[in-house]
Amino acid sequence: MCKRNYMCSCEKTQEHPTLGQLYCLPLFSHSQHEVQQLQEKVDQLNGDFAQQSAMELSLQGAVTDLQREVVQQTQLLSQGSAGRATTAAHKQTAHKLKEQKAQLQAVQLKKAKLSEQLSETEHNLEQKTEKLRGKQSETQTGTK
Repeated sequence: MCKRNYMCSCEKTQEHPTLGQLYCLPLFSHSQHEVQQLQEKVDQLNGDFAQQSAMELSLQGAVTDLQREVVQQTQLLSQGSAGRATTAAHKQTAHKLKEQKAQLQAVQLKKAKLSEQLSETEHNLEQKTEKLRGKQSETQTGTK
């Protein structure tokens, strides 16, 4: 309940940014606030998704480069002219490749989860926006 002299009927309260007291949010303002929060969440999820996409592209490039390097080193080893240094380098490159593939897979999983969250949040935003539009049209037709 808000700290005004009367009891809030909607039970939606928010802390005042400068006074620190709770105050009543009218139902219409509360709906606008929910839409704004959902839009901010969509924006944040879009940013996170873009960041993960960039990381995915970078890792895919690194994996491709390491795969080529492993193939070249394997060819040198199969020719029998490779020494201990080439064998050690091959093992090291293969290990790096394995790590990069694991990172890539983790990024792809995170990106998939972000995509699901984004889709769900966008759906919620659409519903809240439609609900708010309905309230706005009710308010406008009620005042005419």
